[in-house]
Amino acid sequence: MSAQKETPEFAERPGWGGAGYIVAMVLILSVVLGIWFGRQYVTFLGHVRDTLHEPDTPHSWQLGPVAPEQCVDEALAWAARCTGIKTLCDMYVSHFVELCLDAHDRRSYCRELQGRHVTTDFGVLECQARGVRRHLDDQACNNAYRQIDTHCTRILEGSGAEAP
Repeated sequence: MSAQKETPEFAERPGWGGAGYIVAMVLILSVVLGIWFGRQYVTFLGHVRDTLHEPDTPHSWQLGPVAPEQCVDEALAWAARCTGIKTLCDMYVSHFVELCLDAHDRRSYCRELQGRHVTTDFGVLECQARGVRRHLDDQACNNAYRQIDTHCTRILEGSGAEAP
């Protein structure tokens, strides 16, 4: 009777075994997610082009002066209709508000704020009045008011040109 030496179970599997399966699944998942995010990004860029830069009808600020609050309202409505990745839409609200604010002279509005725009709670009450829930869906609203802050700071410090 010859004694056979037993080998561990994992030694019987040639190659990668379970690790190869895991690596393959991670690669497949990465490709699928990459394609999905890529399509979402292209959809978002198309939405920006079609609704912001080349709209079928002009925006209200292109037709005449609008209040900064109306800029915020329109930006939030735009973000709610935005297609693609929500985070990108929320972040692009700043650009929307800046286009609206730049269209007309805002010096008197910024002076009326009397420095409130540089406080950390600027826009918090306004966002709450719009029904925005803090820490849940407030990113777009916060971005809109931060853009007003940036715009007014630039104007009042004299580092930016105002509307023609």
